[in-house]
Amino acid sequence: MMTKINGVEKRGNSYRLIVYSGYTLEGKQIKHTRTWKPDRNYTEKQLVKELIKQRTLFEEEVKSGKFTDKKIKFQ
Repeated sequence: MMTKINGVEKRGNSYRLIVYSGYTLEGKQIKHTRTWKPDRNYTEKQLVKELIKQRTLFEEEVKSGKFTDKKIKFQ
């Protein structure tokens, strides 16, 4: 059984990485997601370590502005 990691959801053979970046004018959290699929077989310990690494990299992308969301809406 895999350890629960904050901001990561298992979805079949892949994982959804979730990062929040502030709030909208209506007070809802802005949620960014990315799907990550392991490219090889990991042990459980290696998988947890890699998921944390991938989520951290994704979070840095969002915070630095390098991640572009295809659903951008201008107020």
